[in-house]
Amino acid sequence: MHGPRGGGWGTIAVRLAELGRRYACPLVVAATGHDGAGRAAWLRYICREAQHAASHGTAVHGICIAPIVDCPKQAFELRNSHGLWGPADEQGERAVDMWLAKELREQQRTFERLQHERIEPAAAGAARTRLNRAFDA
Repeated sequence: MHGPRGGGWGTIAVRLAELGRRYACPLVVAATGHDGAGRAAWLRYICREAQHAASHGTAVHGICIAPIVDCPKQAFELRNSHGLWGPADEQGERAVDMWLAKELREQQRTFERLQHERIEPAAAGAARTRLNRAFDA
C-alpha cells in the first residue's frame, strides 16, 4: 500500500520530515490517490502519516486527493476507479465511493479536532500543535 521499506524509502512521515528539513518550507502532499477498492485505506494512511510528521514539527499544509473525479477510461487502460466520484453514466450521473467519502469526512473531523486542541505558543518560535503544523493557512 505504500513505498518499499528498504532502499532508504522509510515511511511517508519520515520522507515528509526529510523534505521539510531540506527545503525549510511548508509541504503539500499533492496528487495522492489509490486505484480501486483501497482508496479509503490509502487516504487514512496518508492522513495519519501527515499528522505524525506534523506532530514532530514538519509543516504540512495540505493533502490533495487526485483525481477527485474519474475520467473516462481509455481502451488500453487497466486501471480501476480512482476518484471520490466515479465515471459519468449515460445520464451524466456519477456514483460516489461511499467508503472514501466516509473516510474523507472522518479525516476532516480529525483535523478539525486537532485544530481545536491547539496550544498557543508562549513565545515566538514555540512549538505549535499538530494541525497548525499540518494545515496552517
